[in-house]
Amino acid sequence: MAGLSWSVFDCLHRYLVQFIKSSPKGFRLSTQDQLFLCLLKLRQNPSIALLSQILHRPEPTVRHIFQRWLNLLYAKITFLIHWPDRECITQTIPPVMKANFPRLTSIIDCFEIRIEHPKALKARAKSYSNYKKWTTVKYFIVCSPAGNITFLSKGWGGRASDVKIVRESGFISPLYHHPGDQILADRGFTRKMSLPYLVPVSKPQPSL
Repeated sequence: MAGLSWSVFDCLHRYLVQFIKSSPKGFRLSTQDQLFLCLLKLRQNPSIALLSQILHRPEPTVRHIFQRWLNLLYAKITFLIHWPDRECITQTIPPVMKANFPRLTSIIDCFEIRIEHPKALKARAKSYSNYKKWTTVKYFIVCSPAGNITFLSKGWGGRASDVKIVRESGFISPLYHHPGDQILADRGFTRKMSLPYLVPVSKPQPSL
């Protein structure tokens, strides 16, 4: 339900719990349950109201638990997202991808997350997504050919274009790319960005 095996969850909990001094009064949940609540909310996105009913805890308490552990995850595990060295990329690329893209280094995309409408009109305008027809935050994400997340931009309002986010993210840099490298991206990127190493990918048609 939370997207992790028990061994990985236990390892993550043992690492994070050392940074928890104490739980405020009213939580009445073990730190394992608190972490599970946070991961469940991130993966399945049940409402705070539903979690409150399941756990028999007031909504403000559930919201506090989620925000507390979310901040802790951000502060303590973002180091796991790092750019691998070139040897690691070439040694872990799946054979089927290497056969078609021998110089492939990364796969890029942008994704959006729906959010509540901001109260400030300016913030609401910046976060409104024409694609989602809702207010969103948008991120640029990069994966290695093996599927590991290697780069993540800061959050942008849904109004920002994918191309703008990529250009402002710092990803387009000689620190990450060498001449002849290949980067997989959908045609939305390749039509709007004149970068020689972008390889367009067509979305497969559904089988009948």
